[in-house]
Amino acid sequence: QFLYFIGVKTRAQACVQRLARCSLRIYAARRMSAQDVIAFDIGSRTIKCGAVSEAAPTVSMPAIVGHRSTSSAKSKLLKKSAAAESDAPAVTTGDAAIAQLRLGTPMSVTYPVAHGAVTKWDDMEHLFNACFTELLRAPNELSVVLAVPPFNPHEATERLVQTMFESFEVERVATVPQGLCALYASGRTTGVVLDVGHGLTTVTPVYDSYPIDRGMDRINSGGADVTEHMRRLLYERGLSFSTPLDMENLAELKEATAMVADDYEKALAAPEAEYETEHRLPDGSTVTVGRERFRAAEVLFNPTIVHSENKGLSAFVAEAIKNCSIDTRRALSGSIVLTGGTTQMPGFARRLQDEVERHFPGMFGSVHVLEPHDRVANVWAGAAVLANMPTFEPYFITRDVYDEQGPEVVHGYYNHAAAGTGGDADEDDEAPPPPPPDD
Repeated sequence: QFLYFIGVKTRAQACVQRLARCSLRIYAARRMSAQDVIAFDIGSRTIKCGAVSEAAPTVSMPAIVGHRSTSSAKSKLLKKSAAAESDAPAVTTGDAAIAQLRLGTPMSVTYPVAHGAVTKWDDMEHLFNACFTELLRAPNELSVVLAVPPFNPHEATERLVQTMFESFEVERVATVPQGLCALYASGRTTGVVLDVGHGLTTVTPVYDSYPIDRGMDRINSGGADVTEHMRRLLYERGLSFSTPLDMENLAELKEATAMVADDYEKALAAPEAEYETEHRLPDGSTVTVGRERFRAAEVLFNPTIVHSENKGLSAFVAEAIKNCSIDTRRALSGSIVLTGGTTQMPGFARRLQDEVERHFPGMFGSVHVLEPHDRVANVWAGAAVLANMPTFEPYFITRDVYDEQGPEVVHGYYNHAAAGTGGDADEDDEAPPPPPPDD
């Protein structure tokens, strides 16, 4: 009887402790609801962040980190000048790093994000710190929403959450799928999101706010492949781009001049004078480009020209739609939403629509490619929309939950956010979302 009494008392104490933890979570959520929430869209080329109460991201910086070199011969010459030494910080990020390159400061540069996933975490912390500094906010007073791409490595997502909690001591963290964010930013709940970034291309079919897993896919290519192909084509013209600064100039040249041809073979047969244009680089030199404008972009629709086994974008989108239920295909093909800076090239949407239609001859006229106004910040804007919803509160991971379950807890929260479902959860679940506050 004594042992039975002890067991009952122990179970009762456990129940009381669970109720206390639940009450603390509810109180923390309500207390934090009045504080700022910061959304991050972490791209291979650009990082965008800002308060979700704003209409556009406050900070948009190149995802580049520069480390001043101290071993090269050129650096030893610079050491003779105290002014040059004082003007070059040991570590610079974003536009400041590019500015130092333009000044000729000897430095090595790294790109912490590759194909949508962080690969250099120390440098990534420099970028996060620069973002918080530009926001003029202390991280420990903020909640953070992170937009992550489909099929992001589990370790990378866990490390993102760990970095926010342990390195920057933020109050709460939530992760949301990039495809769903871009669709919400366009004002729709059903459609196919094609996100063509710098180093990653993803497709996400969403039906009535529910992402369709079997239709999702990703390719580790994007705008960087267009830049690299343009570099090879311009080399044939006698122009060489090899240094980090050269590649930044080349990326700017591509963004200003690249285009997608409606008919590649017909464009090749046309006189080059029809496509020739001049572009002035930041160093003052002028570059003339002709057929390279559309030949570089063709690598997205016909990767075989560079001996790649990747699918062309049209087949990529069509296959995603075909992997979905037949009764949803007409609705999905009627709302193909573009996002990502690479999709802003002239002719991109028209070429994509024409080629996707050929994959669905029985649905002629039902394929529509939509071009949102600000495709560069679409994912961030959608994350802000989600974070502003009153029903989003349960998807935040609090510090108490993180301390109790570790960074692995993020996967359960992400799955619930991606599915658009919440509800009550048991304490013994692998990674449950916290229960929504009771009014």
